[in-house]
Amino acid sequence: MDNILLIIILSLLLIFTPFFAKLTRLPIAVVEILAGAIVGFLGLIHENGLFDVLAEVGFLYLMFLAGLEINLKHLATIPKEIINRGYAYHFLIYLFSVIFVFILGLSHFYMVVLPLIAIGIVMTLTKDYDKDLPWLDLSLKLGVMGEILSIIVLTFAAGIMLHGFSSEFLFIMLSLAATLVLIVILFYVFRVVFWWFPELKTWLMPYSDNKGQDLRLSFAFFFIMISFMMILELELVLGAFTAGMLISSFFEHKKELPEKLSSFGFGLLVPLFFIHIGTTIEYSTLFMDGLWTIVFLFVGLTMTIRFLSSLVFVKSIGFRGTVLFALSQSIPLTLVIAAATVAYQANSIDELNYTALVIGSVLNVIIATVAIKFLQAKEPKKLSGK
Repeated sequence: MDNILLIIILSLLLIFTPFFAKLTRLPIAVVEILAGAIVGFLGLIHENGLFDVLAEVGFLYLMFLAGLEINLKHLATIPKEIINRGYAYHFLIYLFSVIFVFILGLSHFYMVVLPLIAIGIVMTLTKDYDKDLPWLDLSLKLGVMGEILSIIVLTFAAGIMLHGFSSEFLFIMLSLAATLVLIVILFYVFRVVFWWFPELKTWLMPYSDNKGQDLRLSFAFFFIMISFMMILELELVLGAFTAGMLISSFFEHKKELPEKLSSFGFGLLVPLFFIHIGTTIEYSTLFMDGLWTIVFLFVGLTMTIRFLSSLVFVKSIGFRGTVLFALSQSIPLTLVIAAATVAYQANSIDELNYTALVIGSVLNVIIATVAIKFLQAKEPKKLSGK
């Protein structure tokens, strides 16, 4: 009976959360997390193994979709000066994170979670604003760099949290290095093979077919890369993200593929992940001593660190553009929740900090998106790359 009730409740949430998102003008992910928290508080959803698995697959699929937004070939077209400033920007984010953690006496885990950058929610901004806006164009380009770096850092941190500085950790780091090298090699191998045999692309993924070959290949590659990471005991996020990047980079002739994969993900798997996150928030923790202090400290530090680091672009996009850029970079919802979940399961942080990070990441999205809407009054001049 519990399973039947779970299916009915999840189905109703899948149907009605988009309407509430439209009504409240909040990002759908935030509404889904809040909906999960409410049904969890009401006791309508209890711990369920199948729900846990579906939520995990939903998260990995979200990372797959994030990778799908990244065409490695297009990264080479980013102006060199933007790349150089991007390196400075990401370096400053990590530097300020370390400084603030030591000054405020926070857990070292915050050195990992404060600098995280994810483009999942940033991509939703393109539905409301022209992606050629200087601050948004820059956010998307550097968000790619930031997310790749964040996933590598998260994989490294997960190894420490789960295994400590042991022989197992050393093996995992060697596996990570070998995997990154293999991914680069795989990219160039695919590039050469498809250059010599361009018809192979359309054979593997025809322009049109009635058997869903493009979806079959995408899903197969998604699960193969995840399985590969499981064998090496690496963070599964890396496999899902890499699968998306490689498909986007080498099967760009399938223009409708990202939309098809996105529709499936955001119609089922991804909402289940966000709803599940909401259900993990215990009602009693909302009244724990110090919770809201940590929440607002996390929100404030996330935005402050990004604003200070973003000043390297002030000459290119102006002060208001810099503020908008910093706000758009302050919504790493998915990776913060992933990092918090791994740390909580590894007993590296307690329930208080886990709940604070979940609530804080949701507040970041709400505050940043509302502030962006308020500040974005007219379109500024386009970024020249100088």
